[in-house]
Amino acid sequence: MYKYKVQQFTEDEADTIADTDEVCHFCGEPFKECDTLIPSIGVIVGETDVVRYIDKYWHYGCIEDWHKEFDH
Repeated sequence: MYKYKVQQFTEDEADTIADTDEVCHFCGEPFKECDTLIPSIGVIVGETDVVRYIDKYWHYGCIEDWHKEFDH
């Protein structure tokens, strides 16, 4: 699916990251608890949307947006 591995976090790890000043590498928005739509997986209800991709923190959906924008 992607060129690099997407590292997911446990809910506690994701909440810890969300409590820091970290923001998404792509969109610059902070991480928070929300309902997340993940392509080919479905809706993840009420979990903190944060993953590690290319050694940076991202919203899962932002990885898809980044590839759409830069993988022409």
